[in-house]
Amino acid sequence: MLTAKKLDRNFQEVDDIVAFFYRYVQKRLSSVESIAVNVPNLGTFVLKKRRVLKKIERHKNFIDSLDETASIKAFEIKQEVKKDIEKYEAILDMMNQEEERKLKVQTLKEKHHANQIVEGSQ
Repeated sequence: MLTAKKLDRNFQEVDDIVAFFYRYVQKRLSSVESIAVNVPNLGTFVLKKRRVLKKIERHKNFIDSLDETASIKAFEIKQEVKKDIEKYEAILDMMNQEEERKLKVQTLKEKHHANQIVEGSQ
């Protein structure tokens, strides 16, 4: 309500805009195409590793409980869930690679800083 008044806009209009951006971010994050979604003027929304791990675990438990021989539909569902697991595992791999990259950069920074200190004391 406060934002609508600040912008001199109708409350419903502002609510619709916020809902649109929320749905956009939610769809992009749930599509599991990248680790983060950047929304201009709102910021970057990042997937959390623990949530991805939970999703993988939940999907695997679901597959284990599903009797694919019961029907064709159950078999189709199992195949779809397997595809989802593959997507989540690919994102998890991206997250691990990003963590490794950040660790390498941090190590290089520390080495460079240590070299500067040694050179400065001579």
